[in-house]
Amino acid sequence: MGNDFVIGELVSETGIVNVLYGNITIVSSLIVGQAGAGVISLSDGSISCDALTINSPGLIDIGSDGELIIDGDAESGVNAYITAGKIIANGRDSTVAVDYNVTNPGKTTVKAGYVIARDGDLNCDDMVDYNDLAVLAEQWLQKRGSPPYAYIAPATNGDDMVNFLDFAVVAEYWLESVAP
Repeated sequence: MGNDFVIGELVSETGIVNVLYGNITIVSSLIVGQAGAGVISLSDGSISCDALTINSPGLIDIGSDGELIIDGDAESGVNAYITAGKIIANGRDSTVAVDYNVTNPGKTTVKAGYVIARDGDLNCDDMVDYNDLAVLAEQWLQKRGSPPYAYIAPATNGDDMVNFLDFAVVAEYWLESVAP
């Protein structure tokens, strides 16, 4: 565990990390609640790590402008933490969204309060159709706005604006079912 970042390492301690602004980069694993209680409040800014482990009692609360970034595909593990109530958003007042290879190429991104569109399915009804085109048109030439988001071009090509890059994703899956 030499380079791991551990919050709540000892049984008798409660480790608390509040990230209000800025970015934290951990060069190996982030361990929350190793033996004692560990809590991260990620209000604004980001935490990046190679791997994530949340033990009992451990909790990560992601605020509206917070972002947790994990190297590789950690989506299933993160979803298990969400189901177990170990990752929450805005004190359980918002949903938690997870995506792999969409927001950050090659990484799993965890945010609060919105759903990541899958393969052009902007309204998340498992079909790419006129309803998704309406969402795209409503947000045309705007920066990321309110959910559902039409800003869906891969981060490597993204330009922080809803435009033809995003339209190309919708067109690629037009009239297809994109159910997981």
